Amino acid sequence: MRNTKFLLHCLALCLALFAGTAAAQSARTLLWEARAGVTTVYLFGTIHVGRADMYPLPKSVEDAWHASRKVALEADIGNQESALAAMQIGMLPEGRSLDRELPADLYAALQRTLAANNLPVEAIQQLKPFMLMLTLAQMEYGKLGYVPEFGLDVHFTRRAAAEGKPLIGLETIEAQMRMMDGLSVPLQQAMLKMTIEDIDAGRLAPMVARLISSWQDGNARAVHDVLHSEQARLPAPLVAEFREKFLTERNRRMLAGIQKALVGCDTLFVAVGALHLIGPDSVTEMLEKKGFTLTRR
Repeated sequence: MRNTKFLLHCLALCLALFAGTAAAQSARTLLWEARAGVTTVYLFGTIHVGRADMYPLPKSVEDAWHASRKVALEADIGNQESALAAMQIGMLPEGRSLDRELPADLYAALQRTLAANNLPVEAIQQLKPFMLMLTLAQMEYGKLGYVPEFGLDVHFTRRAAAEGKPLIGLETIEAQMRMMDGLSVPLQQAMLKMTIEDIDAGRLAPMVARLISSWQDGNARAVHDVLHSEQARLPAPLVAEFREKFLTERNRRMLAGIQKALVGCDTLFVAVGALHLIGPDSVTEMLEKKGFTLTRR
């Protein structure tokens, strides 16, 4: 279970660091109510990093939770088989090593960052570039007190089990890792380079503070401003690939999962990363096209 939560947390951190397509919204909880006939879907936009001071959750979220018969999260973090498969995806095949995968200048920058953090370079040689990026991000967020145990995915998974609410994962951890593994080499290397630069410049702490504060205020515009500034640092030719693979393709799969979860269920609580619910090609927009009426709560 610990490895499963670690992987999910790392993936969420990556999405939080590099995605950003939000439209302006008023300062409210990032909660939507979607209605179609007798069917209600509550959609809660989350930030996956967690600390104890993020709780308790707003009353509107608690009310939506209690009104719902079933829960849908981004991934079922209790699926051990998927977690084990995911860990293997993040490792280089036998006979290959990271020092041969990265350009010389990027590898040199990585060595300096590892040395500054007292980490042996031998410890990361078998990680693929995207997995190394996730590991470095997890290391930095851990220093700031953001740990998997306080993440909303873990919070809602535990509550569903305690209260007997059926829970489904809209994705698997294995599928999320395969998505990361499927990113082009230039995109993986660009994201790793950005992570190293953020660590070296001390940018992560103030960035995550702004992100959490904006999320707690329900201020989607501010969330957008924080995250869009990160995406804008990617080389222009890679932005389209990032948006399609990180957001649009996954949003389509999430919509299909929500529709499946609604079979035999008239009230569903959905908690996914906020950027899946805001902006073009979002899950909320897709639900509207399916005939749902959406209201911010």
